[in-house]
Amino acid sequence: MLDKIKNSSLKIYIALFYRNDTKLLTMPGKKDRDWFIIQALVGTVFALFTGATYLTGLFNKVHAPEILIAYLPIVGSIAGVITIFAGYAMQHIKSRKKFILITNTILKTLIVLIAWVPLIFPNQNASYIMIVMALVAYALNNFMAIAINSWFVDLIDTKIRGQYMSVRNMVALVANLIVPLIVSAFIDTSSDQYLAILIVFTLGWIVMWAETYSFYKINEPPLKPVKNKIKLKDVFIVPIKDKEFMRFMVLVATFYFIWYIAMSYGTLYQLNYLGLSYTFISVASVLNVILQFVWYPIVGKVVDKYNTNLLLIICFMFYFVDSLIWSFTNISSRYIMIILV
Repeated sequence: MLDKIKNSSLKIYIALFYRNDTKLLTMPGKKDRDWFIIQALVGTVFALFTGATYLTGLFNKVHAPEILIAYLPIVGSIAGVITIFAGYAMQHIKSRKKFILITNTILKTLIVLIAWVPLIFPNQNASYIMIVMALVAYALNNFMAIAINSWFVDLIDTKIRGQYMSVRNMVALVANLIVPLIVSAFIDTSSDQYLAILIVFTLGWIVMWAETYSFYKINEPPLKPVKNKIKLKDVFIVPIKDKEFMRFMVLVATFYFIWYIAMSYGTLYQLNYLGLSYTFISVASVLNVILQFVWYPIVGKVVDKYNTNLLLIICFMFYFVDSLIWSFTNISSRYIMIILV
């Protein structure tokens, strides 16, 4: 009986996520690819438990200044400045796997501890300690992301990389469908929302160990020897000399600068000024996840066949439409507009 249920579930999983693509199922290295999928799933659960919405709610509950709360959505980007040194640092790392296992444990423990700070420092100063901890954690996360990407590229064949990423992202989307609704309902119905958020963050710490175990189970291909080691000055000189790269960076930097001037207040605006509940915000985000289920398989094949340029242009256009809708959002139109954005 159990075998029948297991086989039926496997068939549904393959049909739903792999679209019965035999190439993804039969190429060597499937076990490692499966563990990368599990890692994406549990990593997404952790991100949802401790992500921007609940982190903003946490800072809000400790009466942090609004200007400080505005930095939360971009704290990862601010901390990302340090990644300019990642290439220089990575060449001194002998094992990406060990580096990731250690870094993942430290940075995510640090994120979880942010929720405990108000218990130790029960005043407004707690918020400043919390933001510093977040900056350190996300700086480590950016370094780890470089190591994961390097590991991922060496492990996943280029012929299936786009389609595999679609499968991996779709599995992770399952968490995006379920977790926010459960967590938001739990927080909204709690008499003490700070305590509820503290519990959610602490549960995230348990999830972190599942992600660390997933990384542990993935094989690490040998690192290719570095022929020409990067000098510290090259970190600045090489990118500046690459005109195409700099043009792209100017475009992206300009876009994000304009975007975050307003959108850094997005979650705070929904909670404090539109009076929306965590549950409604989560329901609106779930609708977006459903659309992603439809688009991911298509996008993966398009990227494998063509390139990402057209996709980037379309995405920038959608961001423009999104910000336009936000400009018309107020108390009377909040429910319709938030669902649209």
